[in-house]
Amino acid sequence: MYSLLTKNQDINNPEYFRCCCGCHVKKGALIIASISIFGSVLQLFSGNIGSILSGIVGICASVLVFCADNKERAWAYIPYLVLQALGIIGCLVAIFIFLAGVIVSPQWLFDTLNEKEFLTHDLGIWTLHGNI
Repeated sequence: MYSLLTKNQDINNPEYFRCCCGCHVKKGALIIASISIFGSVLQLFSGNIGSILSGIVGICASVLVFCADNKERAWAYIPYLVLQALGIIGCLVAIFIFLAGVIVSPQWLFDTLNEKEFLTHDLGIWTLHGNI
């Protein structure tokens, strides 16, 4: 809020633009982008075509964060932010589907897993309901 009320701020002054960890926002963005690049590179080795494409897109979006920092172009942060927003939305949808599946507990799932001898009495209930 303080940054909105002050005029003629120096964008490199860490007094005004700090992350929750205390470092400057630009440095925090670079740290997060570096971690994202590392995770995206690991996705390239999964062997799954979906993960490989996701890794390539993640690397491209993270590299744009470095370009945005070096060239001071604010628009270059947008692809990374959109990618992260889509990832959060995807995780929320997956959580909702998982919880709906656990609550409903479809009988065909139990039948299918029993036919493949995947479930035993105790293991099946523990696995499907997530009781750890």
